Amino acid sequence: LRAKVTSHVEMILNHSQTRRGILFVNTTYTKQLLAGIHHRDWETFSAFMSQMLFGGLFYAAQQVVNSFGMADRDEYLEKRLAPDAIARASFQRAGFSSILPPVIDTAAQVGDYRPVFDFRTSDMSGAIWGNPTADLLNNARHGLRALIAPAARDDYDFSQQDLCALTSLFMFQNAFVIRNGLAMAGAELPRFSN
Repeated sequence: LRAKVTSHVEMILNHSQTRRGILFVNTTYTKQLLAGIHHRDWETFSAFMSQMLFGGLFYAAQQVVNSFGMADRDEYLEKRLAPDAIARASFQRAGFSSILPPVIDTAAQVGDYRPVFDFRTSDMSGAIWGNPTADLLNNARHGLRALIAPAARDDYDFSQQDLCALTSLFMFQNAFVIRNGLAMAGAELPRFSN
């Protein structure tokens, strides 16, 4: 029965193939998650745990670097370096987790809950519809509003959220040093607009 279910899942996933090969998520799903579940041995367990260890170490280091220049650095680090946050980010960044984090986040958002695995490097949603194209269109809409609203309304305050939406339209805005400079530039702005 398990082999039959696995073959049906692989058949469904292989329908999303492109001419260049299977998409990355499909590959990690079949070659890491399903193969690892099938093997159930010490080597697979140690490989899974190693992926989580190094994913968690890089996540923690990245959060410290990203916090430079932030006005609320201590609050940010306390939230992002909490043990449960590191554990969830470690699982999300491990290759074997493949489609599980986006599926869980999509189900959570459909159920009107916060995402469980909200730790992507790009700060995009971890849900299935949190892709770069949708994020670019959403940020373009927010950026246009941030440019027009201060001229149209006297009571509108340009905020950190507006700055983030505008700068996300530029290349390399998420690189370590550039991201920190943008955070310092917007540190004095209110967090959200009125």
